[in-house]
Amino acid sequence: MRRKNQAVVAALITGLLASGSLGATAPAAATLSPGEEMEGYRDYVLGRYAWSNDELGAAAHYFSRALQHQDSDPVLRQRTFELALASGDRRLALETAREVLAADPENSTAALVLIAEAFRKGEFKKTEALISKLAVGGIEAVIAPVLNAWAQQGQGDRKGALATIQPPETEGVQRLYQLEHAGHIALAQGKAEEALACYRQALQMDGNGLWRLRLSAAAAAQRVGNTAQASALLEMETDPDRRAYFEDARRRLAEGKKIEAPVATPAQGLAELMLHAAADLMQGEPIPLALVFSRVAEIARPDMVEARLLSARILRLNKEARGALATIETLGIDGPFGVDVMLEKARILQDMDKADEALALLESASVRFPSSRRARVELGEALRQAERYTEAVAAYSAAIDLLPATRKQDWYLYFLRGVGYERMGRWSEAEADLRKALELNPDEPNALNYLGYSYLEQGRNIEEAKRLIARAVELRPGDGFIIDSLGWAYFMAGEYDQAVKHLEEAVAAEPGDPTINEHLGDAYWRVGRTIEARFRWRAAMDSEPADDQSRRLLAKLELGLDGAAASTLQATRTR
Repeated sequence: MRRKNQAVVAALITGLLASGSLGATAPAAATLSPGEEMEGYRDYVLGRYAWSNDELGAAAHYFSRALQHQDSDPVLRQRTFELALASGDRRLALETAREVLAADPENSTAALVLIAEAFRKGEFKKTEALISKLAVGGIEAVIAPVLNAWAQQGQGDRKGALATIQPPETEGVQRLYQLEHAGHIALAQGKAEEALACYRQALQMDGNGLWRLRLSAAAAAQRVGNTAQASALLEMETDPDRRAYFEDARRRLAEGKKIEAPVATPAQGLAELMLHAAADLMQGEPIPLALVFSRVAEIARPDMVEARLLSARILRLNKEARGALATIETLGIDGPFGVDVMLEKARILQDMDKADEALALLESASVRFPSSRRARVELGEALRQAERYTEAVAAYSAAIDLLPATRKQDWYLYFLRGVGYERMGRWSEAEADLRKALELNPDEPNALNYLGYSYLEQGRNIEEAKRLIARAVELRPGDGFIIDSLGWAYFMAGEYDQAVKHLEEAVAAEPGDPTINEHLGDAYWRVGRTIEARFRWRAAMDSEPADDQSRRLLAKLELGLDGAAASTLQATRTR
């Protein structure tokens, strides 16, 4: 395979050289010898090839070599820097960041990388000018005052740091970040009362770093002598996976030892800020800036497992599985984040179509971390996808057994187990679990639709099924698959005009789904629109249906809906 790939690349280089179509970002060759010219083109094309295969580190390496032959190419330099940072190549990211910033003094990403390195090395004076280069708008403008405060703290200006970080009289993310870091800086200065007051306000606001903030607040509470509050903060988390993060702090508190403050130095402060900002940005799509922030956190704190985990997750969600795998494989599984590392690696392997490896890893995680509910759930999902429903149900049951108390948010465990039971043909258990899921969360559209459609498949409780699915459509009006379920409920109830109306909406939302097209064809047939019915059945045939559906569709196309049903009934009787 490697020999074949090398041959492809060699042919690509030769063709591009001949055509002159390497493009503006390829190394210019005006001042190079023929050998250097070929070498520069070769490295550039190898970089493009590696990049197209999600091999970010290799792409950065080859681009940096190509850059040696044309160091005046700003596009190639910027691309090398971006790929070095995305791949986690700290050395190359720093080297190219300096070059990028020299050529483009307003490049805020390069400035942020150099700020992180300066914080790590304790060179705070040089960061003042760099922080001023951060963008004047957006989240970078929000983080600049926090970085300024930590730089002042690093230079010994304790009063100035607290004055800079005083939270503004506003709401939102800026106030949250400044409250958090005002607390961290105050605690680092030994002002535990002031820190605790900031933490209490921040804990009332919603944020992705909430559990981490509770750990800091517990450290502050202990320092003011309120061990009861410190204990309450540490015990507030009931999830076994999250409780592992507090294990060392609980042990220290019980032994009368000081809880280690998770954020005590400027480098830790910068890394914490970057991690929180990246997690906030990840609430939507995995945008590139989130990866920039998580990688910057790694530069400031190379030992920060949480930052590298988030980097791997962002890469995976960006469909860059090889880069994600290269990132996660640098982490061990000891310590409180061990289960997170194993589960993230399993997700990456699944995205790479390595289902067997992922399943083996999930099985290992469930054994190594027997109190992890997430490990059991993800194992169950992998087993369900492999159609090993009995084992999947056992994994879901183990996850349910780990619940300290049943809460609304646990509906999905009963839903997943109910789906497993339904696939096994154990309907009474499936119905009980699906109803339990709806008892916990009555407005969950997936559970409403699944229970309702299951009734339709059994030809029972048609009116209840219609009510359940109608509610699911209200909650998720744009979901073509749920709209299809409602149309099919009307079909089963004999209300064919209503069935056509909803099924046409479903096809408009999901035009390539074979089942929705088949359902609409059946409904058209019942209202006498036979030509359109056959058109929809053909559309379903063109949408790669499963073998049994394909046979059913062929029968409908040949015999019509009633004829196909009669033929199926006759075949069943003669078996």
